[in-house]
Amino acid sequence: RKQILTKNRLFEPFIYLLLLNIPFSVVGYIANWGGRIALYTRMFYYILPPILVNSLYIKNNRRVIELYYVIYFLLYYFVQFVIVNNTGEVFPYNTIFGR
Repeated sequence: RKQILTKNRLFEPFIYLLLLNIPFSVVGYIANWGGRIALYTRMFYYILPPILVNSLYIKNNRRVIELYYVIYFLLYYFVQFVIVNNTGEVFPYNTIFGR
């Protein structure tokens, strides 16, 4: 964390807003507005990986983290929009997962 923040002091509020996603997600189970705010703070998940990768000095760590985030976001997309929430809006065709 210190290595990331020392290089990118400008992005420190984004990292703290990202941490607010956890309590807003919990509130989202109780009230609808909490889930909506959690969606807004979740967008910082897309800002954090480039900041993290650019702040690392060791080349091997960069490759491992880049690979991790690529696999993570691909799996997240596949699970969220193909398997769990396949209502015919994103993928209008029937798949083996939609039956």
